[in-house]
Amino acid sequence: MIDKLKLGVRIAISFICLGVVFTLIDIDKVVDLIKDIDPITILLVILFMLLGHIGSGLRFYFIVNQLRRKLLKVDAIKVSFVALWFNQLLPTGMGGDVVRAVMLAKTCGRSRTILSAFLDRILGLLWMILVMMVFIPLVLTSRLGLEVTIIICMSCLLTLVISFSPIMIKSSFCKALGNKHVNNLCRFLSLFGHSMRMVVLSSAFYKLLFYLVLSFLPYVLYVSLLGHSFGLGLTLPEYIAVVPVIFIAMQFPISIGGWGVRELAALYVFSYMGISEEVAVIISILYGVGLLVTSIPGNFFWIRTKHTLVN
Repeated sequence: MIDKLKLGVRIAISFICLGVVFTLIDIDKVVDLIKDIDPITILLVILFMLLGHIGSGLRFYFIVNQLRRKLLKVDAIKVSFVALWFNQLLPTGMGGDVVRAVMLAKTCGRSRTILSAFLDRILGLLWMILVMMVFIPLVLTSRLGLEVTIIICMSCLLTLVISFSPIMIKSSFCKALGNKHVNNLCRFLSLFGHSMRMVVLSSAFYKLLFYLVLSFLPYVLYVSLLGHSFGLGLTLPEYIAVVPVIFIAMQFPISIGGWGVRELAALYVFSYMGISEEVAVIISILYGVGLLVTSIPGNFFWIRTKHTLVN
């Protein structure tokens, strides 16, 4: 009953957000703009998105192997495509992480896979926050004003500090806590912090940095190329500064596959850049459609591997 209620709430949020968005735009103008898109542009943005998916798979590969579990690169990429496919279908937007745990249960262990998937998602989010903190002051201070820029950067910095604080928690500290629930939370944070230390503080950190860029930049190029096709005058650094805001909004499990929330965030964010509501919504919708189309190989991998991977 509770699960059905949660699903109903997410569906309602998606429809409400989309309803608000479509009341603010001219549908006929949207249709005309979509008709004018060059097919070559569509092909290029699809290739960029596929490259981003591969980068995400390599990032997951790196994390799993740093946690002392052996996983081939090709298998990590396959599993990431499957997770992406289920993220588009399942209502939470995080169902793909559960599917990853099922597929890699025999290879890497279910609990360790869940931890790897959680750490993968967190590091992806923290990378986008770090990118915002660096690029917003560089390219958007004149648009946002100094005070707003400082508030955004301080908020990003605080989020990063809090998120990386579990690195400092030792398991021995948890034993001194008397309360059972607090002790369990402390143990989880200690395990998460230990895992983060193994990944972030490793000698191969440069590889993680490369995979973070590879799993982020192609998606930004997807948006920037669409923006260029609509005649937007934004520079690549400006896209790098604002697109993460939309990506982060998509991650909240309050809608179906990010639909509605993504469009509303795009409309709000791009309005600061002087972009029309119609173009902002088209870019967001085409991004969602691109995710759905490029995740289709995940369905093939899911069927082909018989729902599990065994080295």
